[in-house]
Amino acid sequence: MSTRPVSTDLPLPPGPRGRRLRNATKRARDFQGLLEELHRDYGDIVLFEMPTSPWCAVFTGDLAREVLTTQEQWFRPFYPPSNYDLLTHYFLQTSHGDDHRRRREIMLAGYAEERMRACANLILDNVDELIGRCSPNREVDMIDELERFSWRCMLDLVLGREPKLDPELGRNVLSAMKQDLLLGIVPFKEVVIKLPLPFNRRVRDTLKALDEVTYPAIERAKDPAHDGHDLISHLVRTAADGSAHGLYETDLEVRDEAYGHLCAAIDAPVGALTWGIHLVARHPDVRGRLEHELDDVLGNRPIEARDLRRLPYLRAIFREILRFEPPAYAMPAREALEDRVLGGYLIPKGTMTIVGAHVIQRRPEHWEDADEFRPERWLGVEAGDGMRPEDGYMPFGVEPRGCRGAGFAAMMFAFALASLFRDRRLEPLSRRPPSRTNIGIGVRGAYKVRIETR
Repeated sequence: MSTRPVSTDLPLPPGPRGRRLRNATKRARDFQGLLEELHRDYGDIVLFEMPTSPWCAVFTGDLAREVLTTQEQWFRPFYPPSNYDLLTHYFLQTSHGDDHRRRREIMLAGYAEERMRACANLILDNVDELIGRCSPNREVDMIDELERFSWRCMLDLVLGREPKLDPELGRNVLSAMKQDLLLGIVPFKEVVIKLPLPFNRRVRDTLKALDEVTYPAIERAKDPAHDGHDLISHLVRTAADGSAHGLYETDLEVRDEAYGHLCAAIDAPVGALTWGIHLVARHPDVRGRLEHELDDVLGNRPIEARDLRRLPYLRAIFREILRFEPPAYAMPAREALEDRVLGGYLIPKGTMTIVGAHVIQRRPEHWEDADEFRPERWLGVEAGDGMRPEDGYMPFGVEPRGCRGAGFAAMMFAFALASLFRDRRLEPLSRRPPSRTNIGIGVRGAYKVRIETR
């Protein structure tokens, strides 16, 4: 693509002018509501102001493809620098250009078929604990239980299964990451992080605890006799055989990639599972059809990895949940590295550009009855079809920045949901849907259900 200077005579996208404080407040309180308001009032591409920089939101598959694929090299993922040394190097999600390409290739190899078989077994082991904690005749907070389950899976995936780690460590890590991000917008943050404040102490204690289990995992992975299927072992082996091309040659680089994976990959599965329970419970016809399929395939036995191919309606539910309520309702911001053109408008250098996935995946030109939850629309659709941004479906992003752990997330969803609904009824205690976070991905608060025997 040409790198000729972009004409600055082009118009800027429509959008509200000024309102920096209002936009920042709305973004902090109700990010999804802000995006829907901007799309409703100004159309498919909107420029709005925030206190530190201009922002642009796009709401069509074509424009999303421009940002994420066609012009990807000029829209760099934006992550503020860590204030607590949580992440000191680039990792897969923050890398760009050739560095990202090399990390992507390594991660693709890490999710090869033989490793995915091992992943299936670790998820199934953790499903047993989830089911044990969700016994009938109890009221439980499903977000709390699903976070525990997801962290169990992610810690096993990234750090290995020896020793068995407390999922509370993972929750503390995620809390530390969000505290780190929040501090990035606080005035005089250099002073704040030095004060003896409780949250500063909690973040540092959490990182120390995580380091104390991570560095021993790296040392185990260096043993030639160690054949672990965890991410750290894969990174260490890849560096040792020379195929990492200079990456992951220090323990700190391996640590940072592992932490980046942990921090970036937990909100989405928790969100998908929570919405799955809510939507299945609120649609009796869907629940009945799912229960019938589970009875036919599983009977009274636990789910096994080989069952996934025999549960087409469960897979359809998963894909429809990702369309109807994508865990990432707004994809992470990309910073324009130079003046660019989107949709005939000038996007000035430094603009933070985001893709409004929730709006795109509800557009009626892509979907019949777009605002209805209909898993049946996916029956007979082969894996991979209908997942291009021009078709209005991008739950795992698009290449070259698609989610490498999509297959792992799909197994987590299928194993957990099938096991929960096989012989149980999950009845939400409120008709209110799960609450969205204000960071663009995931759910927050509590979502309580009563568990009954089916």
